[in-house]
Amino acid sequence: MRTGRPKKYVVTLNEAERAQLEGIAGSRSMPHGLVRRAKMVLWSAQGLSDRAIGRRLGGKHPTVARWRTRYVTG
Repeated sequence: MRTGRPKKYVVTLNEAERAQLEGIAGSRSMPHGLVRRAKMVLWSAQGLSDRAIGRRLGGKHPTVARWRTRYVTG
């Protein structure tokens, strides 16, 4: 059972988007920031909370929330 506030921006990915993001997230030659953002979006689509993603990446949850919003609205 989920707790907390409902997410305003829910990330849903189709197969092509997921494949592209997984390729970026697994890359060792792409810029680090791009790889981090791809991981944020992938984990958001899996249903992880912003705080959990922030802990995994060693960052802050507002950053994760910002990138989730940018991905959904952009």
